[in-house]
Amino acid sequence: MVDSARVKSVVSSVAPRTGRLAESRARLLCSTGIVTTLALALMIGGAGPARADKTYKDSVATTTSDRMTTPAGVQTGTVTVTVNNGVAVTGAGAGVKGGALAQKAVFNNNGSVTSTVSGQNGVDVLGYSPLGVPFGSATYNGGSGSTVTGANTGINAVGISASVTINGALGSTTTVTGNNGNGINVSGSTTAGVTTTNTVVVGSSNGIRLDGSVNSANLTGGSVTGTTGDGILADGGALDVSASITTNGTNVTGGKNGISALSATTP
Repeated sequence: MVDSARVKSVVSSVAPRTGRLAESRARLLCSTGIVTTLALALMIGGAGPARADKTYKDSVATTTSDRMTTPAGVQTGTVTVTVNNGVAVTGAGAGVKGGALAQKAVFNNNGSVTSTVSGQNGVDVLGYSPLGVPFGSATYNGGSGSTVTGANTGINAVGISASVTINGALGSTTTVTGNNGNGINVSGSTTAGVTTTNTVVVGSSNGIRLDGSVNSANLTGGSVTGTTGDGILADGGALDVSASITTNGTNVTGGKNGISALSATTP
């Protein structure tokens, strides 16, 4: 015969233990949920693009072999360099180069960039080009009062499409100089274009060199000078499709030709 008092005692002792077990389990599940949520948050946060974009802020910045800015880690889209207004970058000049994920390269200049290193361009803007085959675009934007001086070429933009746009205000000192090369060199396997307003461009070779399948220049005010070559040379070689040169109040001079625009349709 079972003692009913003993059964009641056993049931009473099991019930609190079962309750405590359920409570502990609930706390464990809650803690696990918090940890899982935190881990997911960290993973999502960690998966965000690490940015290698660079902004020159100091009044004077001197560059050496570290002049080229490239994407960091899993950065995607576009890698960008900006020179703030009133900032002077000296030494080896500056540049930006696209990568496998951030293929587009953009350089925004509102200050001054100068290269005094022999053979070094003032600014290089290079879209992603594995094994020399362009995949990324290259874009240079210059503000009013911006200047670029290269020991070799002033501005060099290379990509699947490449463009240089400089907006100088009337009366401003907005200049690009290539002391031992072209003032502006733009090379795009598809399009190569230059647009300037009230900008003085000087190259010891050509003032502006366009090297793309479709070449275009749209110039307003200012001047372009190619000391020993052409003021403007548009020549993409065998890949030429068209060339369009428009000037409005721009003085263009060259040691050889003022403007030489070649295309597949040129006689």
